[in-house]
Amino acid sequence: MNWQHRSPRVYRFLEKNYVDEFFETGRLRLSSFAKFRKHTDEQRLDINEGTLSILCRTNEASTEPLFVQALVGTDAYVLSACLVPSVDVMKDFRADSAIVIRDPVRFAQAIGAAMPCFSYGFDGPCSYQSRRFVYGDLSRMNAPEEAYRAFDTEPSDPAYAARMSALIGAVAKHDPYFLKHHDYMHQNEWRFVWVADQAREEVLYVTAPDARQFCEPWSTNTNLVAFNRNGPLAPLPQ
Repeated sequence: MNWQHRSPRVYRFLEKNYVDEFFETGRLRLSSFAKFRKHTDEQRLDINEGTLSILCRTNEASTEPLFVQALVGTDAYVLSACLVPSVDVMKDFRADSAIVIRDPVRFAQAIGAAMPCFSYGFDGPCSYQSRRFVYGDLSRMNAPEEAYRAFDTEPSDPAYAARMSALIGAVAKHDPYFLKHHDYMHQNEWRFVWVADQAREEVLYVTAPDARQFCEPWSTNTNLVAFNRNGPLAPLPQ
């Protein structure tokens, strides 16, 4: 099939000195869900980041649905961006500039290549809901046997953690990393997630000069039509 995917242009709002530093050296600060849960800034604080509830079932009439509460992302670094060039959102984050990411996938790959502990990653838009809740029916998925065995495994069983991980992976996949409460919907967040393969701190500074080629600095000229609630800040190209 003749089909092409258009990658979004996303905006990482920052203070201008940090934007300048990125374009001079490639240095960027990545955060974590643990840091999000502690942030003193109301726009960044979300005490439930990385937590979710899962209700899952099978097609076996004798099997009761399984309700699971989980914490994910303990091994991940995160970078939040915005899908819209909104000056209002920029101000909410107390920023005055932005890194404009023209190619999110290759940008993220370049960051991952510069990380000493990178395993794999993914990116995408956040999903805004009233609750961090995921429902799944294993009978409609290509779930591994370990996921099914989680239904009859006690927490004291040594295999419990592995089976529960398989269950969460089969039902929720990457969704838990992108669930946010609808109170944050105005942020229009596009999220990058880099999963690490070793213990880490709450923040990680990465220097990835190769990532700069997929970005440009914030501007309100005619090639970036920024806007606020009152309309555009720059005229449309003639």
